[in-house]
Amino acid sequence: MPHLSLMHGIIPAMVQIVTVAALHYALGLRKRLVAVGVAAGVVTVAVAHWTYDTLGIASEPAPWQLWLWVFLFGLAATTVVAGWRGAGGWRR
Repeated sequence: MPHLSLMHGIIPAMVQIVTVAALHYALGLRKRLVAVGVAAGVVTVAVAHWTYDTLGIASEPAPWQLWLWVFLFGLAATTVVAGWRGAGGWRR
């Protein structure tokens, strides 16, 4: 059996692809939330970047991929919170 890494290789790539596809599908169902979700994602990145810089967590700058995933988290969290009430019990 080949060695599968959780840090490099096919597993992280597949997780990223599935995550982006699920978020794309969720936003497709709720087109009104896109602008609100993007704004929430930008605010999430701004707060995370400010915290990262203020606390001096690392001596090197964070990779751009981190900020992309922080943005996508803010977008996804907004979609979940805004769509929770309208979703039926079977979709929760």
